[in-house]
Amino acid sequence: MLLVGVGLIATASATQLGRWRRLVVALLSVVGLLLLLRGVGLELALAANVGGIRAQVGPTEVHWSQILWNPWFALGGASFIVASLQLRRCPYDPAASR
Repeated sequence: MLLVGVGLIATASATQLGRWRRLVVALLSVVGLLLLLRGVGLELALAANVGGIRAQVGPTEVHWSQILWNPWFALGGASFIVASLQLRRCPYDPAASR
């Protein structure tokens, strides 16, 4: 998912996209939202031990998930959302693609 987001940022930054730019920026927002929800949701599920998830995955995985992986997904998702908002603010200039 992170690589998809990076690809979407690179694609949306291209000036020759024309009409497709809006779709690519919207997809970037969706990818960012999914990553953010995954990071925050799993962090909360592990912290609250929803459904006994801590016992199912083991203490080592819970530890690494809480201090490394979940924050990484949340930060990556927030970064993609910020990038999509920034790309929305930049007007598309069709003359620049010629």
